Amino acid sequence: MTNAMTQQRKRATYTAYKPSGLMWLEDVPSMWPISRLCFQVKINPVKSEIRGIPQDTSVSFVPMEAVGEYGGLRLEQTHALENVANGYTYFRDGDVVVAKITPCFENGKGSIADGLENGIGFGTTELHVLRPSSFMDRNYLFYLTISHAFRKIGASYMYGAGGQKRVPDTFIRDFRHPIPTTKEQRSIAAFLDRETARIDALIEKKQRQIELLQEKRSALISHAVTKGLAPKAPMKDSGIEWLGEIPAHWEVAPLRWHIKIASGDFLPNTSLEVVQSDGYSVPALGGNGLMGYTDKANVHGSCIVVGRVGAQCGNIHRVNSPSWVTDNALIVRIIKSFNEPFLGAVLDASNLNRLANQNAQPLITGLMVKSLIVSRPPEGAMGYRKIH
Repeated sequence: MTNAMTQQRKRATYTAYKPSGLMWLEDVPSMWPISRLCFQVKINPVKSEIRGIPQDTSVSFVPMEAVGEYGGLRLEQTHALENVANGYTYFRDGDVVVAKITPCFENGKGSIADGLENGIGFGTTELHVLRPSSFMDRNYLFYLTISHAFRKIGASYMYGAGGQKRVPDTFIRDFRHPIPTTKEQRSIAAFLDRETARIDALIEKKQRQIELLQEKRSALISHAVTKGLAPKAPMKDSGIEWLGEIPAHWEVAPLRWHIKIASGDFLPNTSLEVVQSDGYSVPALGGNGLMGYTDKANVHGSCIVVGRVGAQCGNIHRVNSPSWVTDNALIVRIIKSFNEPFLGAVLDASNLNRLANQNAQPLITGLMVKSLIVSRPPEGAMGYRKIH
């Protein structure tokens, strides 16, 4: 008997099943009714229910970046009720919030609202609010809203263009789902709490292992492109603080002698899709790397793309196929004396992010990159052709 069959039998504790009548779901326990969500939850409750609360009451404020993927709200921000009552989405403790705009919806952004200031919250208008009835456990409802079926089917109901697609509330109202008894709902939610916590702990452990391997990889590349591959080669002082000693036969020069740099071009959100498709198959690169896909290219040959704006500015991407580079990134092309893989590794090892200004929006300019002083071996020297 296979492990999958064993697990299925362990969980097949119901005496009878029936067809669900849903295209995306097969049989369900026979005592579970299939119901539209509008009969189980109140969707986007009205603000009039907090009429009469003093306007200077402190309430939580939740922008989209404070909504976690697959759970969690950051509640650092509070405002007086009078400052947020108009123009924002209202919710309260016990509600389930679901992001409605792409790509936040597809990425699973949503959470149970809990621990709100005075039990009341306001947030981005890009949220749907689901308030469970007495027949719906809030934890079960939350898991339902982050389920693959809910997100996948909801994405197919999105309307709008490009990066402004949204899930309508009619999808949530009409979404049909099996509804166990509240006792079973609580049991299912408790089971999922335990199992997802166990899985999350394993993921955290694996992520730490990946981080250590990435650090080792970065150190290996940095050593190779700054010290070479010959461990006994004579060394000399490079005269560059961050670089230290380099092989005696290597050269030191500003990058402006070897490269040319240009900014990318503006790309409107209406020309960008998060998911690659036949019509939108060209990678679009911005300040933090891959943004999505578009239908045209402004780069056709190989080049190096450097993130220009954003928290991750200075990130390096080598481009070898038609792509669109936005005006939040720099296009680097070699004039002489470097091969592209080696230069990409040198730029990566240089940690360009350290050059960024310290404004609210970190920024790297082409002049900063061109002024960078780097070392390189003579063409054909050991190590020069080895970095790929």
